[in-house]
Amino acid sequence: MHWRASEDKWRIVIDWPQSLWFAAYIGQREGFELGGEIQASSQAETEWRIWWDNCDMPVYELAAVEKLREFYKAGFEQEVAETRLKLVQKQNTQLDLVNLAKIVKSCQIKMGKTVSDFELELDFVTWPKDYNKSVSNRRIVLGIGYLQPEKLAELNEILQRLILGLV
Repeated sequence: MHWRASEDKWRIVIDWPQSLWFAAYIGQREGFELGGEIQASSQAETEWRIWWDNCDMPVYELAAVEKLREFYKAGFEQEVAETRLKLVQKQNTQLDLVNLAKIVKSCQIKMGKTVSDFELELDFVTWPKDYNKSVSNRRIVLGIGYLQPEKLAELNEILQRLILGLV
């Protein structure tokens, strides 16, 4: 589910990485908690947290997570089929309202210079809805709660902060 906004010198890629979406699906169904301050309640949750924190990279030899993956595979595939279009529509509506080109231009004016080449990756996950994690200065993962109309200003602020650091 890629969505791109770009001009000559910049590109913003929005995606729904399946590995993150699947990890979120399992975490939500199992009632797992995110956060280092909360102790995992089981070996499965401990391994799931390792998987969650490394979803972009293969994580091997996590036996409990492998069992969860198999257990939830069919339900996840059904959820993807049922919700994909609705989520993409919400994403497109919200990002049209944000107006990424306008944010980039505003940041350029604030910095008093022309835009440097940059790429920003914005990934969304279905759970937790308020998830907000900067993976790097060029990548952030947000929960789908940021696609709600009442979160427009907050999403705009997040994107401005990220883009200001890149232009």
